Amino acid sequence: MTQRLTASTADQPSFEEKYGPRPLFERYAHARLRQLLLRQIATAIGAAAVWYFVGAIAAAFCVGITLLGEGIDALTLKFALARSKQGRPLPPLLKLTALSAALQSATIAACVLLLLFGAPTGEPVLIALCFLMAATINAGFVMSHHPLASRAKLVILACAIPIYVAHVLSSPAPLDSVFWVHMLEVLLLGYLAYTFAGFGLRSWRKRLLNERQLMEFTAYLEATNRELEAARLEAEASAQAKSAFLATMSHEIRTPLNAISGMGELLQNRDLDAEAGRYVTTIRDASKSLLRIVNDVLDFSRLDAGQLTLEHRPFSPRDTLEATKRLMQPLAEEKGLRFSLVLDGSLPAHAVSDETRLKQILMNLTSNAIKFTEEGEVNVHASATENDEGWRLRILVSDTGIGIPQDSLEKVFDPFYQGNNASTRRHGGTGLGLSISRVLARRMGGNLQILPAGPSTGTRLELTLQLEKAEQGFTGGETTEALPAASTPLPAMTVLIADDNAINRVLVEQFLKTSPVTVITAEDGRQAVETTRSRRPDVILMDLSMPELDGLDATREIRGLDSRQPYIIALTANAFSSDRDACMAAGMNDFLSKPLSQSDLHRALALAASAVELGD
Repeated sequence: MTQRLTASTADQPSFEEKYGPRPLFERYAHARLRQLLLRQIATAIGAAAVWYFVGAIAAAFCVGITLLGEGIDALTLKFALARSKQGRPLPPLLKLTALSAALQSATIAACVLLLLFGAPTGEPVLIALCFLMAATINAGFVMSHHPLASRAKLVILACAIPIYVAHVLSSPAPLDSVFWVHMLEVLLLGYLAYTFAGFGLRSWRKRLLNERQLMEFTAYLEATNRELEAARLEAEASAQAKSAFLATMSHEIRTPLNAISGMGELLQNRDLDAEAGRYVTTIRDASKSLLRIVNDVLDFSRLDAGQLTLEHRPFSPRDTLEATKRLMQPLAEEKGLRFSLVLDGSLPAHAVSDETRLKQILMNLTSNAIKFTEEGEVNVHASATENDEGWRLRILVSDTGIGIPQDSLEKVFDPFYQGNNASTRRHGGTGLGLSISRVLARRMGGNLQILPAGPSTGTRLELTLQLEKAEQGFTGGETTEALPAASTPLPAMTVLIADDNAINRVLVEQFLKTSPVTVITAEDGRQAVETTRSRRPDVILMDLSMPELDGLDATREIRGLDSRQPYIIALTANAFSSDRDACMAAGMNDFLSKPLSQSDLHRALALAASAVELGD
């Protein structure tokens, strides 16, 4: 819409192009030529009056000279109009058409005088004066478009009155009261002509003023619109550049992080002494913290750019909450905290929302509660209220930790805000968790807010979400409980690792070293296609960013092969949901994001083995 508005305003002529001397003259000429025949109605009426009061010969004379004047004026206007459109100098054309206009008015004045002089009685005088007034008003109305022609016409027509007065005064007959009545008529009709012409001219000038102001305001709006459009394009380009930068940085950070985390996991499974074990644990914990930071920054960027999309799938709220408790309870127990989950029985068995984002919010809230609580407990209480759209889910997360100062109750939801207390600085973090959680909650039809702490110290956070009703007959959803366990033994299969990074290939080989899996490798997408054609692997772990042929194009070519199709799993450092969608659209079956853990890889391969056995 903005682009259409810019195009339409850019096509508008300027004030001078619309109301300058040349366009006004051309408009005057067009109007005079267009109304030529219409004006002859007045000629016919005047000729009839002359015929009735003076005679047929006088009427014929009036018609002849009037048509002659109109014809000369029309030809002159046509000539001048053609020259004006050719861009010829305007002043000579204005003088020429003013002369023809004066000649045309002289023919009218002659007819009026003929009627005044030739009538045997005084009755025709009023008719003659009315014609003169009409011609005067017409001449005054064109003052706005052709001032020179208007003045010439008015001068010629005005001369008819003193000529008439001189004729009467030179007559041997004495002046009577009728003459003075005629003079009063002249004054009255002249005043009316002046009033009408003046009103028309003032209206025209006011219109020009309004038009100029409107065009100036339109030009201002157009300039503002162009500035806004430029700002919008700049903002979009900046957002795209930021998104591309973050996607690139995510990929570049996740690739070495995959090696650090994976090798740390392999080392942790070795028989290490206590000190070496602590070193490896520190490495793994640091890599997990770095991954959380990368994920938070990516989520914040996508939310800020409006690029984060929510899924709407059926799930079990109870299972999601209990799964969160199982994940977070070991962390609480490490600090000697009690972790309780209370479900009051009002939760629906199944509902529709984004289960992944709900888990993300719950993980943020509960991990913060555990992080900032040194002793006591962390409680999660969940309930739901049915409404017209489904259910209103309410989750209250409370702890007995350090609490939040009164002056920071709303600041904690600001991006990157971490407060100033020593505990916050000691625990670290990006300061994005609560900000992302609130935005997600609001995107999911709810809110996240801090409640008064009550009699005890600590923090109380209230999360509300709108859940939609699941389809009737739905009995289960896609939950992590349905995935194979990490300890599920893998059957014998051939797995192709297509990755241009040698460390990533080695890492996956080491993850699968103790399983009955035959591993083959390809260093780019083209090798992956050729190896698939010759070796026919059961499963392909396909990286997306590879030389020669990227993972998406390689997948499309493999899906076009006339042979048994492998189960293709995207193994990539690209973490956007759009990347997952692109992988599924290209024909992949699953998606694993780096850094990769051994347990995630085993689950994915177990699921692939099950799918291959079923013939999918």
